[in-house]
Amino acid sequence: VPALNQQEGTFVNINKTLVPTNAALVYNGYTLNDIANEILDEKKQYWKLVLPKENLIIFGDAIKLFEALFNLVSNASKYSTKGANVLMIVEKIAYSKNQKVCRISVIDNGVGIAQEDLKDIFELSINKRKKNAGEDSAGIGLYVVKAIISKMHGKININSTLNLGTTVAIEFPLQSIN
Repeated sequence: VPALNQQEGTFVNINKTLVPTNAALVYNGYTLNDIANEILDEKKQYWKLVLPKENLIIFGDAIKLFEALFNLVSNASKYSTKGANVLMIVEKIAYSKNQKVCRISVIDNGVGIAQEDLKDIFELSINKRKKNAGEDSAGIGLYVVKAIISKMHGKININSTLNLGTTVAIEFPLQSIN
């Protein structure tokens, strides 16, 4: 796993730093919409990004966050069939008055993952993943995603139903900037 950025004190504003007014994430001049469309275009898949109206500020590395999101969208495409839908929802969740998080969910209606495979889905398992939707997997993507999310003090969760699809949700504590 490549070394994660050790930079301290970086704030990521989901709506402004990563998401300009055209509602697309930006990384070195490319929008997540552009990259998602390129990933999904080959299989004629469809992409939708849903953002909250308010700014959501998380503490972390914007480049690594983009890498994790890119991996999740790529997986959603890889394990979905031609014409499938991929949805990313960014939302604010209040667990209590003092505990609020930014949740980013990537949802697909692909082949799904068997329940017995979910227990170790974030473990390094080179070539362990079964071939699905005509695609092979190296077995390191979700391991890297979890490492990035954990390094940024986030949480990751996956829910999946075989033949119905998968939802991967990542959560980060919201930061307030005065």
